[in-house]
Amino acid sequence: MSTTMRTGHHRRADGSLVRVDIELGHWVGRLYTPQMTLKMQIVGSDAEVHAWADKIAA
Repeated sequence: MSTTMRTGHHRRADGSLVRVDIELGHWVGRLYTPQMTLKMQIVGSDAEVHAWADKIAA
């Protein structure tokens, strides 16, 4: 099975930022406020973090 390693960010209409990274082998998703204060963080599998990011980036 092949996994696409997608990392990066998406700026939402309200100015907040959704970011997905791999840190020490773990997928991490973060939501930052427009002032770049961390609002939410999730650590999970590739599928879990990307599903979360897709949901809140919409």
